[in-house]
Amino acid sequence: MRVFAGIIMLISLLLSGITAVEAQKRKNEKKSVKKMDRTSDQSSQFRVVLEGDYSGIEEPFIFVARDIETYNLLKELGIDLPSASKFNFPYVGIVAIFAGTRPTPGYKIQVSQKNGAVAISVVSPPPNAILPQVLTSPYKIVAIPVDEEKPLPVEVPSSWKMETYRISRGNIGYSGGFAPREKNFDVDGKINVFRLRGFEGLVTLSFSLTAKSDVEIKMFETASGKIEGGKVKLNWVDPGNFSEFPRPSMKASGVLLQNRITLKFEPNPTNVADGFEAYGEIEAVKSRN
Repeated sequence: MRVFAGIIMLISLLLSGITAVEAQKRKNEKKSVKKMDRTSDQSSQFRVVLEGDYSGIEEPFIFVARDIETYNLLKELGIDLPSASKFNFPYVGIVAIFAGTRPTPGYKIQVSQKNGAVAISVVSPPPNAILPQVLTSPYKIVAIPVDEEKPLPVEVPSSWKMETYRISRGNIGYSGGFAPREKNFDVDGKINVFRLRGFEGLVTLSFSLTAKSDVEIKMFETASGKIEGGKVKLNWVDPGNFSEFPRPSMKASGVLLQNRITLKFEPNPTNVADGFEAYGEIEAVKSRN
């Protein structure tokens, strides 16, 4: 009887061990599936519209389009783009990335989303790769779903050439609402400017602005547009939380000179009744750093 009882106990222990192992295995499988799902979701947040190794753009540059008119400006670069009708503006943003001249093929542009921003990086080919000594100029154009009332800031590698302008004075405010109200904020911060040498008609401004009275009120946005004779025009600039919701985007116009920027923000048209509208003016001076 004792032997029989011992055998029964041994079988019970083995079965419980198998059950525990199986349970842990299933738990790990669930974790693995969830992780794969998250990865899949992240990669599906944007789709590649066009990419290649020969753009003809010699310096690193980015261009962001949130409307049809701005998107069509990209055609000035001689790239065979899909028709603007293929995209559901303004619920999609087009981000065009040009890596500049590279000494060989094999350089890859990577695009990811991090903390609400589009992060750009350029990956070099493996050091032991055997590649022809042929100059390339890689580019990638992606479409990213975006809320109409959200910004689309873009972060680029720190080595990319840009001009930094510091805010010298400025004010951004808003008005409207069912019970009409108005607020204005003095502005601090900077604007990074990307100029496209050889294609003088295109420019991109990356705004990093905060209210002097409250650093939680901010505008992190990247907007592209047209520049002619020093006059710049941006069709779509999101005001961040310098304005309450609902509100349309802003348009910006002004002067972009070698040492100074002057911009006026005005609200874009909207069909929303009792909403808000943001507006303002800023001046910035080129930083020597």
